[in-house]
Amino acid sequence: MTIRQPMNELTVKRLKYDPKQGRFEYLDPPMHGHGTFGVRVNKTSKSFILLYSFHNHPRRLTLGKYPAMSLTEAREQAAQAINLLAQGIDPGQKKVAELFEYRESPTFAEAAEIYLDHVKLKNSERTLHEYKRLLEVDFIPHLGRMKMVDIKRKQVIALLDEKAKTAGIQANRNLAVIRAMFNFCVDRDILDATPLVQMKKLVKDVPRERTLNRHELVWFLRELTAPYLNENTRFALLLSLMLAQRSGRIVEMRWVDLDFYDAMWDRSGKFEKNNNPIAIPLSDEVMGILKYLKNKQRKRSR
Repeated sequence: MTIRQPMNELTVKRLKYDPKQGRFEYLDPPMHGHGTFGVRVNKTSKSFILLYSFHNHPRRLTLGKYPAMSLTEAREQAAQAINLLAQGIDPGQKKVAELFEYRESPTFAEAAEIYLDHVKLKNSERTLHEYKRLLEVDFIPHLGRMKMVDIKRKQVIALLDEKAKTAGIQANRNLAVIRAMFNFCVDRDILDATPLVQMKKLVKDVPRERTLNRHELVWFLRELTAPYLNENTRFALLLSLMLAQRSGRIVEMRWVDLDFYDAMWDRSGKFEKNNNPIAIPLSDEVMGILKYLKNKQRKRSR
């Protein structure tokens, strides 16, 4: 059954399904070249529709369901469809193509897996493990099943804000990783644009500074005499304490970087974290240890 009459919001609201009549369509008067806008009413729902012709073949496009879509929104959708017709594009086929593309688009969890494969190629195993842990713990449980194209900026902000309540610096790291992931998805045409543009850090990063108190120093020095430590390890840990450098930096120390004349450790060209100086002065005590180790190495090489 078909009824033709101009409609308004109240008209649509009052439309009811009648079991005796079955499904029916309530249509606007037709407008040449603009198709026919209307509402289809069945047992379970009301849907806005557009009837049109494409290359002399009748077509029917479902615009959306009422009340999720208002009458005004439905008319706007219909106007957009008519504009496509004027450009020689079938709006129904375009909608099918967009739906197929949406169904094929990856979820957050799938995109995260693709991104981690990329991280694996260009970063250390440690970095990969940290990124993987961060995504699996803080993001995938909440966003994993969502399509990447459906994720909104406010959803990511909500997760970051929640993290910042208990771990501000970690929230900054979470932002850096997920922003890099969204940028990667844009580069790979998984997304047209990232929703995380110009997102600022949640808290101000403060360089970590740590000093040992007297009791900790006593414990540390006592542990250096433990029998399970070899001599090289003892000196590496002792130099780490005396130079206030991470143990990893001490292990990377090279003789070529040491200036015994000016008592300097030149780390020029090395990546430094927390803005550490790249030229580190060496005390007489440190110089004594380094000279001892160098003489010991010479004796072994003979």
